[in-house]
Amino acid sequence: NRAKAIRLKFDGRHAAITVNGATGVTTNGTWAADAASDALNVTTDSVNYRKGGGSVNFDVTVAQSANDFAQISNSTMSAVDLSDEANQAIFVMEVFIPLVTNISSFTLRWGSSAAAYWSRTVTTQINGGALQTGWNTLAFDWSVATETGSVDETAINYLLFRVTYS
Repeated sequence: NRAKAIRLKFDGRHAAITVNGATGVTTNGTWAADAASDALNVTTDSVNYRKGGGSVNFDVTVAQSANDFAQISNSTMSAVDLSDEANQAIFVMEVFIPLVTNISSFTLRWGSSAAAYWSRTVTTQINGGALQTGWNTLAFDWSVATETGSVDETAINYLLFRVTYS
């Protein structure tokens, strides 16, 4: 599961904004596994990536927790002002799935802290196609995301990526 470049995409009138390139574990803040999930061994993958010099990689070990998800987060990245794009942008990311069996969804949280974030879950690729083994392009539409707490859109510096499975 390799998350690569979390960026905003617009309707063609604006240039895309990279929120976090996800080219390495410590390239822009530090990506870490959530101990309450089945994620572990967060590393930089310099072999399997889409752009740049690498991608963030993590292992999923089902026996790690009693939960049916694995997640990584970054709460130390540089803050990005997305106030002009609130509710009108789509977060797009490339995700490599080594084996699609039993994967049910992906969730992205973006916000100003772990207590103040927007959240969107997807079950298909950006084109509506089914998730597949290999590279998948995911889109998290802000206009239908759920807000938790009071997010400061002028200082987005928190990201969490979750894979849910049965």
